[in-house]
Amino acid sequence: MTEPVPPPLLRVATPSDDPFLLALYQTTRGAEPGWAALPNRARDALLASQFHLQIASYARDHPDLERYVVEIDGQPVGRLDVERSPDAVLLVEIALLPDARHRGIGGTLVRGLQNEARDKGLPVRLHVWHDTGAAAFYQRLGFKITAPGSQGDRMEWSPAG
Repeated sequence: MTEPVPPPLLRVATPSDDPFLLALYQTTRGAEPGWAALPNRARDALLASQFHLQIASYARDHPDLERYVVEIDGQPVGRLDVERSPDAVLLVEIALLPDARHRGIGGTLVRGLQNEARDKGLPVRLHVWHDTGAAAFYQRLGFKITAPGSQGDRMEWSPAG
């Protein structure tokens, strides 16, 4: 049985968090099929390039994005990217270090967004990629698929149920 996890704390990410955020990105994307076959230097360079492209893409597509570092006991364990608008709370991404996964941290973060959205009478929206297992996680938290897609689905949670 795993130890109970202290509640996660969020703090706004700063440029000094970039090395951690890159390392976090490498743990999430570097585990995808095909990466292990690459030499370490090539893999690291490609992942760094993709990380910077993702940052630029999020800045373009989500101009009001808020990026948070997730901490447990003062140690960074993940990131939460959220964009708030007058009509919805958009969960852009949650990423956690491997040791922090499957310990209830993601659920705590999502329920926090749901509580915030409920207080404002807004839905929480997100996009989930296929083949990640994340859709089942979000469905357990009350999200429903609103727009199926060929590579991923749009999902929404509504305070009305």
